[in-house]
Amino acid sequence: MSNAGEHAFQELEHSHKASPEQYDVAILGGGIAGLTVALQIKQMRPNTRILVLEKQEHPVPEAAHKVGESTVEVAAYYLRDVLGLDEHLQKQQLRKFGLRMFFSSGDNQEIERRVEYGQIEQAPLPAYQIDRGRLENALGDEIRRRDITFLDGCKVQRIELQPQDAFHRVRILHQESEREIEARWLIDASGRSALLKRQLGLAKKWSTTPMPSGFASIIPSTSTVGPPIPSGAPASTARSVRSPPIT
Repeated sequence: MSNAGEHAFQELEHSHKASPEQYDVAILGGGIAGLTVALQIKQMRPNTRILVLEKQEHPVPEAAHKVGESTVEVAAYYLRDVLGLDEHLQKQQLRKFGLRMFFSSGDNQEIERRVEYGQIEQAPLPAYQIDRGRLENALGDEIRRRDITFLDGCKVQRIELQPQDAFHRVRILHQESEREIEARWLIDASGRSALLKRQLGLAKKWSTTPMPSGFASIIPSTSTVGPPIPSGAPASTARSVRSPPIT
């Protein structure tokens, strides 16, 4: 993390005690991007108050077919070694056996007659076939154990960006009641909903139909002040907006 980033997070932790509805970081979206960045920030800064807002109720269904089911080695490293999910990956997910190719043979009806090409031993760097629902449920349980506030089944109704003030404001609907949330940082991990992108007019037209992806660049909004997301954070659909620190 840069010196500027280190200083900014220290300011978050040593500022006056927040009320129950005030947080240092509010993450809009509790899918794999929002849950993993929440966990990583908490690991790096245990005193940071974090809120995750997710529209779906947990636990989510398993065998949920989403982008990101098949990991490559660098993603497996992040989940296993950076976030500490080795036990979950070993016991609850499937280790991949590498790339395999099956060549044509006749009408291809009998797979045992087709020539198979691939490695015969497990790769030294493991990767996994992920059940996204199972992983997100495990992450949801883990962030609650780490004292991160996780509100599932809620809807973001309004976002008020106030970079000139100490806090941004977010109005949500949770369990049929409206609540007002204040946060110094907002991270948009809402995926295709793209809450901040739409509000800030950052959407761009594409000449072709884009392929869905679970990973995209972290880009700041025009109102971002201060450091980027900590180094090593997942390249996710997260966008950040930060208010200046209290002086």
